[in-house]
Amino acid sequence: MRAVAARVSCAALFVLAGGCSVYPTTDQSTGFDTSRIIQKIRCQMGRAVRATAIEHIRQFGDRMVYPGKTGKQLAAEIEGGRPYDSYDRRLVIPEIRRNFTYYDTAKVGYDFSLDNKEQNKQSVGGVVTRRFLRRVDALGLFGENDLTRQVQRNFRILDEFRQLGSDAFAEECAPVLADLSINIEFPIAGRLPFENLVDSFVVANERQHLQGDEKTPAIPKMADTIMFTTKISLNVDPAAAYNPVGRGVLPSTLGFSFNNIRTDYHKVIVAIEVPQRKVLVDQAGIVRRLPLSDRDQVSRTLDEQRERNVQNAIVKIGDALSSGLPF
Repeated sequence: MRAVAARVSCAALFVLAGGCSVYPTTDQSTGFDTSRIIQKIRCQMGRAVRATAIEHIRQFGDRMVYPGKTGKQLAAEIEGGRPYDSYDRRLVIPEIRRNFTYYDTAKVGYDFSLDNKEQNKQSVGGVVTRRFLRRVDALGLFGENDLTRQVQRNFRILDEFRQLGSDAFAEECAPVLADLSINIEFPIAGRLPFENLVDSFVVANERQHLQGDEKTPAIPKMADTIMFTTKISLNVDPAAAYNPVGRGVLPSTLGFSFNNIRTDYHKVIVAIEVPQRKVLVDQAGIVRRLPLSDRDQVSRTLDEQRERNVQNAIVKIGDALSSGLPF
């Protein structure tokens, strides 16, 4: 019986001393640290910007848009890997040149919220009995260790269409995009359909009178709030029962419980907008870097989208309470 008691003591010590990650971060679950996740998302946005630009050129079809090249031919060349910088923008037809100059000033803002939570709950319980001649006394014992660790990481990244669509950025992103696929378990670390957002923004702005909010209606803007929740749990509940024989204090039942839950909540707000103002361009028709005031504007757009998300969440809670449904 001493051996049994020793095993019980060791098991209890292991369970009650068990813990979880002291500092749960995204890389522990997704396999990618924060910088790699940022790079994956920025590279996908860059690919979306380039794809939209190529489609804009292709829509001119058989019309000559550059010396010796139709819209289809020029689009096919760029799509095939010929650098943008090898073309003289001044020789492109005015319709394309104006649009490229206009969208060079478009800004993209990303608001990241990476919330990682890990819960570990371990317990051990059992019953010991003591037999006498005419009675049996029983004593239940229980011990529990409940630990929760949570890390919330929030930050913002600002980009420009001009930078995202550049040859240098495309070359930098080539190895990142080469093996990128849809990640069902952790979508933020996989392929995301930014082509839809960029294309929708351009189409709405060109054909459907896209506007901004009530404070800045002249600044066309569009934002997506992308949210992913991944929850992984593991529960183990072994138990054993003994039929003690003899007198004295003896264990009769023994049980352990291991409940481990890892929850990753990832949210990214992606906002696109174009400032309505005159911009300085060089002789090649290329826009210089945007001033800080314009970069601040997209940050305000992210703030507005956050507030809108909070308001929508409050409305959903109110609707759920009024209908008696859980929210």
